Amino acid sequence: MFKNIAINYITKKYLKYNSTYLNQKHDVPPRLESRGLKQALVLWMLKIPVKYLDIMNIIFEVIDKTKRKLRMTDSNWNHITKKHPEIASQKEKIIETLQKPDKITSSLEDENTRYYYKYYKNLQSNYNFVKVIAKYLNGKGSIISSHFVRTIR
Repeated sequence: MFKNIAINYITKKYLKYNSTYLNQKHDVPPRLESRGLKQALVLWMLKIPVKYLDIMNIIFEVIDKTKRKLRMTDSNWNHITKKHPEIASQKEKIIETLQKPDKITSSLEDENTRYYYKYYKNLQSNYNFVKVIAKYLNGKGSIISSHFVRTIR
């Protein structure tokens, strides 16, 4: 409820100004642009850290094989379905991959990132593995991306 009130209030305040004000003088940081104009304005003008917005938009939470909690936020789900539309109807496979993976590997670039793989033989393509990318920070996990791959890397 607070989020909707804040969005409406700030949007009305913003619209009173010239529409070029934000673009010319005070650009919204790029990491907020993908969240939509209203949410970006709320966060930017109120200086609310991005992590607090995600708490309000959790699609699902799951306990992975290593007994850590992972969450899928609305913004991450939108990212996944835009970049990988073939997995949009496979939410159950994402959850199963996290709970019962065939293999978990670590990222070479980031020690906090894990790759979860699960093989599905009944898929209608050569991409039979579901890969879920998760990142852990301060004991909390977030699902970054998910897509189909041919092999485990």
